[in-house]
Amino acid sequence: MAKATAYAKTNAGTGADAGLPSAAPKLHAIWLGWLEHLAQGRRLSDNTVDAYGRDLQQFFSFLLTHLGHQPDLKDLAQLRPGDIRAFLAARRRMGISPQSVSRTLSA
Repeated sequence: MAKATAYAKTNAGTGADAGLPSAAPKLHAIWLGWLEHLAQGRRLSDNTVDAYGRDLQQFFSFLLTHLGHQPDLKDLAQLRPGDIRAFLAARRRMGISPQSVSRTLSA
C-alpha cells in the first residue's frame, strides 16, 4: 500500500469528518498526490510523510476556522504572509515546540 494512501486510511475519522476533512475535494486529491510524491518519488520515510500529512491537516483545519469555509485552491493562491504568521502563532500558543513549528513551515 502506498504511504500516502496508508496515511489517509490510518487517519480516517480523526478530523472533523474523515481522513482529510479540512480541505475541499480537489485540494484533498492534490494533497494526497503530494504525499505520494514524497513517499515514492523522494523516498522519504513513513514517519516523515506522516508528519507532513499531519502538519498539512493542521494547517487546513486552521484555515477552515480562519477563512470560515473549507479551503480550496483559490484560497491557497490568495493567502498572504499574515495568514501564515497567524497559523504559526496559533501553533505556538498551543505549546508546539519551535522545532515542530519549523517543520510545519517547511511542509
